[in-house]
Amino acid sequence: MIDESAWRQHLPIQIGGVPRNMQSQAVFGSYVDGLDEAAQFLTSRVPDRAKSVYALDFPAYVFSLAEGYRVPRDTYPWLLFGHEITIDVHPKADALLSDVDVLMVPKCSLSGGNRRYLSRLYRLEMEKRWSQIGVLRCWDVYLRR
Repeated sequence: MIDESAWRQHLPIQIGGVPRNMQSQAVFGSYVDGLDEAAQFLTSRVPDRAKSVYALDFPAYVFSLAEGYRVPRDTYPWLLFGHEITIDVHPKADALLSDVDVLMVPKCSLSGGNRRYLSRLYRLEMEKRWSQIGVLRCWDVYLRR
């Protein structure tokens, strides 16, 4: 549970170069605040819960499981750069994103590697097959063309 005073004082974790104290409840409060903003956006712009939503983050199914969207086939429940994924070893974009209708790209991921590298790994695929429909504080939102 996040302490109420920590929630009220949560940091804007999307600011580049700001170190994240992973022991601070305020950091997690800020992350949850960004998730809430994205969930509200999805509800208004993508009301069809039969659509699949995938986050290039850890956890990748956060919007599917929390908001009732379909989990895309042939995807992974989490993406964590430096653990399962590296520059040299990662799922191919056309395979990973083949069943994704809405792609969520984090700007506030609690994983520094995810913030820096995941969108870069999949940028060419995103430019080729996706249209940006939202720019939120902590998420960029893409819809398959």
